[in-house]
Amino acid sequence: MENETKSDLDWSHIRATKYSDMGGPKDWPPGLRTISMNGLSLFAIDSDNQLFWDGQKILVEKRLRLEWWQTCLATITAFAAFTVATIEVGRSAGWWL
Repeated sequence: MENETKSDLDWSHIRATKYSDMGGPKDWPPGLRTISMNGLSLFAIDSDNQLFWDGQKILVEKRLRLEWWQTCLATITAFAAFTVATIEVGRSAGWWL
């Protein structure tokens, strides 16, 4: 299979056999299936190293969620930084001593 070109591959067969007959570990969430060796051929990357599965872009994201106390601390810190910056600009401009 190493020397085969894209046109030599039977993509309909690869898509039909993309999943393995083996089940995943018992601690995996329900509905997950393992990928067969044929299924690995459906992974691709573009020139920007973005990952695709069977022509569909795979979106990988992880959102940052702060706890309530972290949000409060960040708000207080931002307010303090803004206040200090305003005071320093006022001093530099000669608005106050």
